[in-house]
This record gives sequence, C-alpha cells and structure tokens, in this order.
Amino acid sequence: MNREENIIIAAGGSGGHLFPALSLADRLKEKGREVILLISSKDIDKKISALRNYRLEIFSLPPFSFRKSHFFLIKFGKSLLLANEILHKYKPAAVVGFGGYNTIPILLVSALKKIPTLIHEQNVLPGMANRILSKFVSKIAIGFYCTEKFFPSKKVIFSGNPLRKEIFERSISEKFKKKFQSKFIILIMGGSQGAHRINTVVLNTLKEMPSSEKNSLAIIHLCGVGDYSFLKEKYSQLGVAHSLFSFFDKMGSIYAVADLVISRAGAISISEIIALKRAALLIPYPYARLHQKANAKFLFQQNACLMIEEKDFTSQYLKKIILKFKKNRESLLAIKRNIGQLVKVDADKLLEKEVIKLTEKRK
Repeated sequence: MNREENIIIAAGGSGGHLFPALSLADRLKEKGREVILLISSKDIDKKISALRNYRLEIFSLPPFSFRKSHFFLIKFGKSLLLANEILHKYKPAAVVGFGGYNTIPILLVSALKKIPTLIHEQNVLPGMANRILSKFVSKIAIGFYCTEKFFPSKKVIFSGNPLRKEIFERSISEKFKKKFQSKFIILIMGGSQGAHRINTVVLNTLKEMPSSEKNSLAIIHLCGVGDYSFLKEKYSQLGVAHSLFSFFDKMGSIYAVADLVISRAGAISISEIIALKRAALLIPYPYARLHQKANAKFLFQQNACLMIEEKDFTSQYLKKIILKFKKNRESLLAIKRNIGQLVKVDADKLLEKEVIKLTEKRK
C-alpha cells in the first residue's frame, strides 16, 4: 500500500452519512487513491459498507450525555488515542468526514497533526459533529447552498450531495413496469432503518380504500428490517399489487417507475429525489434535531414537494393525497418542474477534486 495515496473517509450511523461517503470513495478509487473507510459499529454501517470492498476500520463513540459525562470523557480520551494509532498506521494524505459522532476524534487529531481535512454536511441544518469540527478542519463542503451561513465562509464549498451511482441505473425498472403495468405506482421509504409510523399509516390507508381504488395502485415499499415480517403478512391480506423489501440497493430502478414517493426527509433521500425529479410527500423524522424538518422545508418553500409533520400524518390525509395525484397528473408534473430547478450535478467529482487539491498542497 502506497501510504502517500491513502485517504481516510469517516462516516457512520446512517445511510445518510455512508452513501455519500461511498460515492466519494468510488471517485477517489478511480483516480488511483487507496480509500480506508472508518465506520461505526452499528449494523447498518456494516451492511452498507459491505456493498463495496474497501478496507474498514470500526470506530465508535457514543453521543455526549450530561448524565454520563464522566463515562463519555473516558471514552473520548481513548478514542483520541485510537485515532492517533489509525493515523500512524495509514499515514493518510487527507482525512474526510461525512458526519456522525464517530468522526470527531479522527478529524480532530488529523487537524492537530496538520493533515489536510475536509468535512461534508449533507443536511440544510448542520449536525453537532460537523458544527464542532468546522472550527478545526481545512475545508467544509455543503449539500445545500443555504447551509453556508452556519460555517466560516472562507472554508465553505457548495458541492451538493454526492449520490451513489446506483440511483442512476435502471437495470430492472422494466421488470417493475411490466409487473405494475398501467397502475399508479407509489414508492414508500422510511430511510435506511425503516419508519414504523409511515408503515402503519400506509397499511391503514390501503385498508380503508375501496377495491376499485386499490386495484389501480401499486406499492413499492422499503420498510426496514424490523417491520418486514409484520408487513409481509398484512400485505398478503390487502389485495393490492406490491413489492416489499427490507432493504434494496438498486434504487434507480424503483425511483424511475414511481409516480409518487412517500419518504422521510433525510438529506440523501431528498437529494436523490431532486436529482431524479420525483414528486414527493415528505414526512420529517421528528426526533432528528430538526434536521429533517429543515430539509423538507427547504424543498417545500420552493414548491418542490408536499410536506407534513408526523403527528399530522394520518390515513385520511394520505388517502386524500393519493387520490388527488392519481386523478390529476398535472399536479405531479408541476412539482417535478419545480424540483428540477434545484438539481446540482456531479457533487462526487467536485468533492474528489477538492480532496486531491488538499493532498497536493501537503506535498
């Protein structure tokens, strides 16, 4: 391994951090760089990282808690020592962070060692890890232009959010089109770990619909692992055309056929929706420190999506929305036209160039 070519990319805790990290990793690999992924010990990190064959380092740090501050400080001290060991092992030319508490130690120690550093903020409203790190790193890339006000402006680059290349591949979309021919296709997704509230409201909505309406619908449902068995049984009783998945990696194929997307408002989910110009109903996760609400609000203010808070998301509301769009396709087209004005392309290429610039400055 040529250590001069090593790049450490740190991300963890959710698909929203990991998918853009993998997108950048793929670009750097194409340029001959050796990528080391630093992820948390969560199962979702391991599952998503397994989609690629990169060298992995597992690095966990719990969120800060005042009630357990003594425990946290001990763990944090140990994590700084471990971060130093990892940096000594790989001697990276640069270190990149995509958010998550587990990224703080490696980027702090890298900055102290004068190793070039870059963080990427996917959300409209920055996370705590990146707010802390912004004071120390060399560069800050942002997914949405309105995020610049939260960071030192001299460090900021508006890159957009890097998207996995799979979302632009439509290799099996014809299979879904054939299966759901002439139906109004709804894609439902609750993020990389599912969303129980969304899942149950969708079930109740379909239960309440008359057969004449259900027969014109097709549901593609990404439900997460926890609800899969429960939903599989319920769907078998509903009499509605559907495809149910706990996890699905060929997202381009199902985005391509969806007339309406019902989704959480994670930064990468909405960036994919923007890139593919899909009409969406966004239901922000209410416990995400307002990140998802800010993401959804950004699109809503551009008339580029529908938005409703989880507490107001009911089967009566969802039934009304589905029937409205099914009968009035022009409303869907208007949303798609508005969302098309927000498209930012080639974020992975722009980020890759910025990282390479940082490594060249160190030589």
